[in-house]
Amino acid sequence: MAFAFRLRFRTAKGFTTDESRFNVQGPGGVLFTIAATPDGNSLRAPGWVSVRHSGYATADEARDIAGKLRCQLLAAGTIKWMGFDFGHDANTAQMSDAFRSEMEQQQGCRIRNNVHGLDVFEEDPVLATKFFSMSATGTVTMRTDAFAQAMASINGESLMFSDRQLVAMELLNDSIFPASTDSQFLTRVSAMEVLCERGRRSADEVAALNSLAITLKELKLGDEDRDSLRQYILNGKKESISDACRRRIGELLGPEKVKVMERIYKARSRLVHAGEGRGQTGEIAGEALTLATDLLRADIGLAAV
Repeated sequence: MAFAFRLRFRTAKGFTTDESRFNVQGPGGVLFTIAATPDGNSLRAPGWVSVRHSGYATADEARDIAGKLRCQLLAAGTIKWMGFDFGHDANTAQMSDAFRSEMEQQQGCRIRNNVHGLDVFEEDPVLATKFFSMSATGTVTMRTDAFAQAMASINGESLMFSDRQLVAMELLNDSIFPASTDSQFLTRVSAMEVLCERGRRSADEVAALNSLAITLKELKLGDEDRDSLRQYILNGKKESISDACRRRIGELLGPEKVKVMERIYKARSRLVHAGEGRGQTGEIAGEALTLATDLLRADIGLAAV
């Protein structure tokens, strides 16, 4: 027997087509088909879609290619603002063994539980494999040719995304799903922060902080308060997350984008620390999405558009 995989995921945005499927270039330049789920639905409505591919000699081979494809789709979904949710490879709909057996006999096929994410399975040489599935509808769309072009621009065979890059992509895709603009805004800022690792301050600054920490011994403080202040001072050896973002964005995108970042951070501080501006983040949430996406593109080496 050969092995196959099915990668089933949610999208917050549909595709601009009434067709039920279209092809994209995946790992190794192989064509993979993105299909509406259940079969026959139009891709125009956001909801569930899947990619199914077969002919692998082992389950590990199928899982490896599927993992590379998922990374490639995640990256393309991020830069095209699709809102892809690949879940955690868990069942979302299932049936009892007795009911499954009855349905398989009636329909003359194998029936598998629906998985949100990756499902690797052994193919039956005689019986087709079908899935117990559900569907959803919506209105926002993305042109299939534009998405296929984004997929082709990403080398799915040699993807080596860092954990930070993967988390940032997942957060940006999550932020596309319907939610309050405040939630979308904060999620997008978090995605930007994930990409900006805090660096160490200069040697002179670190030496000054060490000297300051030593002086705590001379103060009339309880041990708990002294330890707390000492830890606070020593934590300053690394730059703040806002300084890290300012530095990284300046390095990759230039000074004008730093100004945008500072405007975003001002709005974030107003919302999170002052409790002001709730429900007024629509415009700045859009700016945060654009900046975080531009930063991600630069971080993973994709050309700007």
